[in-house]
Amino acid sequence: MRDARRVIQPRSYALALGVALSLALLQGQTCDRGNTDLTNLEFEVDGGPDLIVGFDTLNRSYDVSTSGSPVTVRAQAVFGVNDISWQWLVGTTTIGSGPIGTGSGEVTIPTPIPDGESVLRVVVKSNQVGSTASGYYTINITNSPWGTPKLIETDTGDAANPQVAVDPNGDAVAVWRQHDGSVWSIYANRLTSGVWGTPALLETGTGDAFGPQVAVDPNGDAVAVWTQYDGTIFNIYANQMTSGVWGTPALLETGTGDAWEPQVAVDPNGDAVAVWRQHDGSALSIYANRLTSGVWGTAALLETDNTGHAREPQVAVDPNGDAVAVWRQFDGSAWGIYANRMTSGVWGTPELLETDTGHALSPQVAVDPNGDAVAVWHQDDGSAYSIYANRMTSGVWGTAALLETDNAGHADSPQVAVDPNGDAVAVWYQSDGSARNIYANRLVSGVWGTPELLETDTGLASAPQVAVDPNGDGVAVWTQSDGSVNDIYANRLTGGVWGTAELLDTGAGTGQTPQVAVDPNGDGVAVWTQSGGSVNDIYANRLQ
Repeated sequence: MRDARRVIQPRSYALALGVALSLALLQGQTCDRGNTDLTNLEFEVDGGPDLIVGFDTLNRSYDVSTSGSPVTVRAQAVFGVNDISWQWLVGTTTIGSGPIGTGSGEVTIPTPIPDGESVLRVVVKSNQVGSTASGYYTINITNSPWGTPKLIETDTGDAANPQVAVDPNGDAVAVWRQHDGSVWSIYANRLTSGVWGTPALLETGTGDAFGPQVAVDPNGDAVAVWTQYDGTIFNIYANQMTSGVWGTPALLETGTGDAWEPQVAVDPNGDAVAVWRQHDGSALSIYANRLTSGVWGTAALLETDNTGHAREPQVAVDPNGDAVAVWRQFDGSAWGIYANRMTSGVWGTPELLETDTGHALSPQVAVDPNGDAVAVWHQDDGSAYSIYANRMTSGVWGTAALLETDNAGHADSPQVAVDPNGDAVAVWYQSDGSARNIYANRLVSGVWGTPELLETDTGLASAPQVAVDPNGDGVAVWTQSDGSVNDIYANRLTGGVWGTAELLDTGAGTGQTPQVAVDPNGDGVAVWTQSGGSVNDIYANRLQ
């Protein structure tokens, strides 16, 4: 359907290549700008929706982002009988050319789309008696490994807080919360062989549900956790998907205080560890529960210090099912970062990961196959909030390391991912005094490098996320303002080198809360929330 197609807007009046040629028709008369020789140019890429370029005047330049080849071009001249042809150029080198038709026509261009930027020139030549002039339009094509954004739910209620996890086959599970007209509920959708299915409702409770998280095992089975109100307090629930079928929600704790901020991680056997914060009557404390052979155990308290509240728990597990949890906790004067290890099903003693006097917040943790871990957080150093990290090797935590030294503005929202060699990638956003940018730093052989800027836009950037494949290549996503709305961007780390930021969404509304996951081949899935006008929707895009 035409209204489902993406309209490509003109980038500039100037042509990308060469000097603009006026198209003279009928005894050398110049075509009036109200009469266009091409009504439209359609691109059909990878069997997806046609991309329509509407021409309202001569000598315009258009941008198209695509992934894959070949490309089918359809063109039609609307006045005169004109020959239409195509020419593909990289720089000034022609890599392919040929006819499209006389008056109208269609051709599948056999030349594969080159990586990076290239130009497709569509030439219209008059063959009317007494006319010899020709003109052309240029389509600047960027070959992107990202596909086309897909709407993965069609409900009429607001949707928010998407999360995604990917299995070794590249199949994915996304979860989110959505308003059904009376309460917020938890939904999920599966990507199988590149196709998204139908959203599934994971719970039927009568109270609002919030904060869903999801993890998948190598078989593609999944565990989702969330917070839900039972009419008296907020509780932590979980649901398991086995062989593509979701089960019945299970209550993970029986405490009398409100429980929030659940997180979950899954090992290769499908066993899982969930953590959350819960009020025990004196303070907010950190709890955990284990899923073993499909059965949840009893909630365990991970720390017993009631001097101050504990918040923001995170958890990661290794292939043996051992786990590392981190959180922030108030000691009466400042927030500090703590960790606890679960080995052979038994939790140890909390350890303080930093000794600074400034508040430390937003911890994250990732674990490699050997059970070694990397934790990151942001902390007030007296001048600004900075990004710190600590490594656990053979069960022993090291010394906190500063990942960036720019105190022009605060650094916030760090995320971290680790590859099988124990190397890591951390990302965060940081103010330079005028804008907020996305930065990354790599840990290689135990040594952190130099921060790198992942984008060069002038708009405010925030909410970075990162995922890493077994080769140490990675994908970072974030949201960034273009001056009117926030868009979703990504950058790829390949062979230790970051590429160029790419736009993942094409919607007119604001995009926010992006998440990303990758499979062992480096392919990935990003999900986010995007305003559709009256409600917020959940979208996804695939990296192939």
